[in-house]
Amino acid sequence: MKVRDMFCMVACGFLCFVKAESPMEFTEMVDAPWLHLAGSQTPIEEMYEIKAGVQDLSIVDISETVPVNCERKGEENEGGGNGRILWGTDVLVSSGSSSVYWISHAHSADMSSKRNYAAVLSHYSGSIYDTVSHYRSDNGLGWTLWAPIYHPYGNEVWQVEVLVGRGANPWIYTFTRSTNADTPNSGALGLRRVRDDLSEVNWAQIALPGDSIGNFAVDMDEDEVLYIIYERELPSGGTGIYVASSTDQGLTWETPIFVDRGVRRNPDIAIGKDNYLYVAYVVDDSIVRVGRCDNGIYGSWVFQDIETDGDEEYNPIIAASRMQTPPSQTAWVLYRHFHSSSSVYDVHYGYTVDGGVSWVYGVWPPMNYAYGNVRYPRVATSIDYPYDLCAALGTSLGSYDSVVTAWAYASDPTSWHNRQVVNDYDATGSFPNSIDLNYARGGSTVLYRQYGSGNVWFDFWFNVGVNDAIPRDFSNTIISSTNKVRVKFSLPNAGSVDLSLYNISGQRLNSMDMLCNAGWNFVDLDLPSSGVFFLTVGDNTIRIIVAR
Repeated sequence: MKVRDMFCMVACGFLCFVKAESPMEFTEMVDAPWLHLAGSQTPIEEMYEIKAGVQDLSIVDISETVPVNCERKGEENEGGGNGRILWGTDVLVSSGSSSVYWISHAHSADMSSKRNYAAVLSHYSGSIYDTVSHYRSDNGLGWTLWAPIYHPYGNEVWQVEVLVGRGANPWIYTFTRSTNADTPNSGALGLRRVRDDLSEVNWAQIALPGDSIGNFAVDMDEDEVLYIIYERELPSGGTGIYVASSTDQGLTWETPIFVDRGVRRNPDIAIGKDNYLYVAYVVDDSIVRVGRCDNGIYGSWVFQDIETDGDEEYNPIIAASRMQTPPSQTAWVLYRHFHSSSSVYDVHYGYTVDGGVSWVYGVWPPMNYAYGNVRYPRVATSIDYPYDLCAALGTSLGSYDSVVTAWAYASDPTSWHNRQVVNDYDATGSFPNSIDLNYARGGSTVLYRQYGSGNVWFDFWFNVGVNDAIPRDFSNTIISSTNKVRVKFSLPNAGSVDLSLYNISGQRLNSMDMLCNAGWNFVDLDLPSSGVFFLTVGDNTIRIIVAR
């Protein structure tokens, strides 16, 4: 198609300026009922058969046979051997001492906001209160300190996870586990929710005491029902795995469901479309157990064990399709696997295409490719992302500490695309780095802590390797139900402007020089198909989404 055929003769104003708000500290607290666990619950896994997963032997695990060394970031390129990184320059979210203990980030699904939120937990020794510092950004390029937490349930905070609600003024949900130093039976697994405009704040306790609770994970469905899974030491010995939900946006929580008990750790949770809930955790240090409930936490459960070869397993993380109607629904679980025969760690994964009834597992190729000492894989899907896919990462430690990312479609869960190393600085392996699927930022976003430093970095780019020449600020987005789109723009002065049109793979479809007047101008586009396109007008970029 010639340029003149596609450009028939520019999108809403290019730049939006948002006034940064001054940092604020919340001291107001609204008490919520403490929720106690029922003592007579029978673990769900004792009521349902646990089946075995099937190993996919078609994926060769090279860590079994060859020495594994960490690659340098410069080997990642567009296939031409030039070593050019596809992702952009990392943006500094926060800086300080190396006391950063946990990080989490999420985004607003409201397209009029496009805000990103990051929670950074700083962990101190002694009587100093641990602090969860919140940062907020409207474009991913500049971050402002916003609404920190000095926890009311204890001066030690051990984990933080953040979710963002729906609407133009959403709730920002910050989940934490806290204790009081040297005080038995103290603290709580709690939630602070605060409106984006700081107009309302509430605290709720989900479970207590905090020093009996270990790792936890959270998720949220499209109706803003919140889900949480956590591990808790039992008075009789061992660890129990519990799940709970909230239907009133986190203010109160229903009685937790007792899922499993024994030597159990590292639970994770994910909600798919139509209330299909998935959980994953480690059993007896050597098995990854996945479970699925077909109605939130109250329906019929199925359980399956994968990786039963006796080698140690760590940190399973699970995600599910937000678009596929069950029971034909895809979900993924990634986890760290130890090869006792070679003393090497890599990342393995399992997947289901029948809503959790059966699982197949094998090596996760993007991480296993010449990597050894790996930590904390992550995987994520998104409620508002226009394509049915998941994004994943793993962190490797070596001569260059690397954050490796890739993504897969729910319709093709074993094909992982665009393996990239995204971090400009050595990344920590002390705790999980964070990945999110962010519609407004164009694809995957990553938050990571720099190794040996208090610096926390943010990076984002397309999930399909769009060329670095395209600017990264997508403040301007057009969503169209037809492939015929009129794009309007304003210029301060008359002159010639370069227009270039790219598809989502970064291929430049065509370009032209357009003589424009001062003030408003427009161009009509006849796009070749549905999908995502990018129109550059001078130094500005407009994202066009054709959804038919």
